[in-house]
Amino acid sequence: MRTKDFIYYASVAVLMAVTTQVASADEVATQMPTVTEGNQYQPATAAEIFGGGAVLAQESPSARPSSTVAAASTATSEVANSSAPQVSQASSTTIVASESRVVASESVVQANTVASSENATVSAASEVSNTTVIEPAKLTHASASSYDTDVLKPKASFSIENNNKATGAFDAVVRDIVAPLGVKEVLVPSWSLANGQDDLIWHKAAKQMDGSYRVTIKAVDHKGEAGNYRADAYIVDRTNKRHYISEKVVSVNYSRPSASLTIENNNTVTGTFDAVVKNIIAPTGVKEILVPSWSLVGGQDDLIWHKATKQADGSYRATIKASDHKNSTGKYRADAYIVDNFNKRFYLTEKVVEVSQSRPSASLTIENNDATTGTFDAVVRNIVAPNGLKEILVPSWSLVNGQDDLVWHKASKQADGSYRVTIKASDHEHSTGKYRADVYLVDKDDNRQYLTETVVDVNETKPSGSISILNNNGAGTFDVVISDVYSPKGVRTVQVPIWSEADGQDDIRWYEATRQTDGNYKVTVQVANHKNVTGLYNVHLYYVQNDGSQIGVGGTQTRVTLSGPKADLAITGLNNATGSYDLVISNLVTPRGFKEVLVPTWSEKNGQDDIIWYKAAKQANGDYKVTVRSSNHKGDSGLYNSHVYLVDNDGKFIGLGGKSVSLKRA
Repeated sequence: MRTKDFIYYASVAVLMAVTTQVASADEVATQMPTVTEGNQYQPATAAEIFGGGAVLAQESPSARPSSTVAAASTATSEVANSSAPQVSQASSTTIVASESRVVASESVVQANTVASSENATVSAASEVSNTTVIEPAKLTHASASSYDTDVLKPKASFSIENNNKATGAFDAVVRDIVAPLGVKEVLVPSWSLANGQDDLIWHKAAKQMDGSYRVTIKAVDHKGEAGNYRADAYIVDRTNKRHYISEKVVSVNYSRPSASLTIENNNTVTGTFDAVVKNIIAPTGVKEILVPSWSLVGGQDDLIWHKATKQADGSYRATIKASDHKNSTGKYRADAYIVDNFNKRFYLTEKVVEVSQSRPSASLTIENNDATTGTFDAVVRNIVAPNGLKEILVPSWSLVNGQDDLVWHKASKQADGSYRVTIKASDHEHSTGKYRADVYLVDKDDNRQYLTETVVDVNETKPSGSISILNNNGAGTFDVVISDVYSPKGVRTVQVPIWSEADGQDDIRWYEATRQTDGNYKVTVQVANHKNVTGLYNVHLYYVQNDGSQIGVGGTQTRVTLSGPKADLAITGLNNATGSYDLVISNLVTPRGFKEVLVPTWSEKNGQDDIIWYKAAKQANGDYKVTVRSSNHKGDSGLYNSHVYLVDNDGKFIGLGGKSVSLKRA
């Protein structure tokens, strides 16, 4: 063969060798296995992938491109040194042989898997807290692009440290990073192998002083799952391309929640104690601490669940009160429970504590038992109030007919610290005989507790009644109301003599009060019946008893004033066609009385040459009215003036005001 021909054929051979695509596996041995029912692998053969009798060519490690994460319909979890090979489905048909990579069958996830491409541009991911980034819900790896070479692909070591069996947390550490295109960030997706990737979280690793990157992964962030977890490592370079580095599977376990429970501030006076929960270990977080408590008397009939309050030192505290447990004393049990971040409740520990309580106490004495008025004082002294004192109550009733006349009295505190209340037979239907008075203490928590009681004999021999003066407002009248009317001999008539203090009893008048529907008696007094005198008035009370005898019961005084007369004036019924209008006087108040209402009226034209004094007529509703006609005023048109005067009982004219109106004849 000629030298020229040899050179030609050799060139052609070299060209064909260069341009021929050679399939090689990148960190995998075969194409992605198919997923069948039961998540069993069915590895595909090279012939199924490439067709016919295609085979996978083996090349040196230096020829393989970096791995990529490509879109695929199935997620696989890779575990080093497992026997089953992994093949990721990808759009690239160039696969270069590489180091053996295998997968754990339990991490294969069926449909709806989202793959992540190593060489895809990374979008701006939101961080979850300071270490977690938002990424696709599913994760898988596929072969790299043929354009990614070992020269540009970053490399690093990936290790698991500080696997804490108590808290269920471990550190994923990326070291020895070689990144030709720099390092923008290091990402570590993690998930528990239970239930696929339903708890997948992308963490952003934090750079350490030694140049490594570290992230702490917690079971509490993964639904509290225990068992095998997978963590992958990715590097995002300065061009925003993400590169898969490595992965690890780690066994995660953690202890049950635990804590200590101590009893503090056991107050034998108030019957209270604090349950304090400390030294809390909560691998799955603390939502709340609950402390159920009950007295051991009567089982759990007084069980109460308390929500403990977190303290500044991290402990939780609940105050338990005997008053919330039927004031039982003796042994109490308090348990501690933790509710974690997944609303799971765990029993922690318990304590039994002896609870004592000094019950409140006081003495009750009866003083000033007045047989004439039928009254007595209940006095409460020597008060012991372990839980504070809000008020003292004294219910009282006569023993006749049960508690049909029961009255709760609020006692008044005295200067010496005692509490006193006056109890009246008049408040108890004037019953006589035995009365009972009890004492109750209301503490600062509004708990009412019985203290003591006594029985007293009550007599009432003197007639009694209460006099009230109402509606004394200067209008020329006032009301006298008599309540609590009582006489041992019965009451036939209630009499009320009244007179003004001026000039003795020259204006005295005896009124007979009228019984009202509420049992009270009332008299309405007209000041005009007392010469319209102002100043101090005397009001006395007499009963005519059922035997016909008259007896004085009491009396009072009131001061009477009289305001000037007043009224409201209004023009109504203005009619220009007829040349007329009405002046209405309403709400007339005349404390001293009056004889008549006069309304002088004139037209503005030519002064008062047409003035007429009209006498207002009283209407059915108590108003007074005058009708003015222009025909009575020379038929004048224009402005008309109407004034109002009251003529009192002494013939004195008192002006009440006036109105003007424009009247135009048609």
